[in-house]
Amino acid sequence: MSAFVEELRTGLGIRELWLTVNRHDAGSIAFYRRLGFAVTGEPVRDIGKGFVMDDFRMAKQLDTP
Repeated sequence: MSAFVEELRTGLGIRELWLTVNRHDAGSIAFYRRLGFAVTGEPVRDIGKGFVMDDFRMAKQLDTP
């Protein structure tokens, strides 16, 4: 993590990074796993007009500042 980002997240008390990724995007899931992320949920959300977002929530715990 860059020094700037580390300083920013420490000052804000951020202890977790999270994102959502398409559950069918194996390449992205593998990439995030290599970065230390793990699947922590499977949110399903109606995004309108008959479409549903059916993703994985992935999170990475950060060292406490």
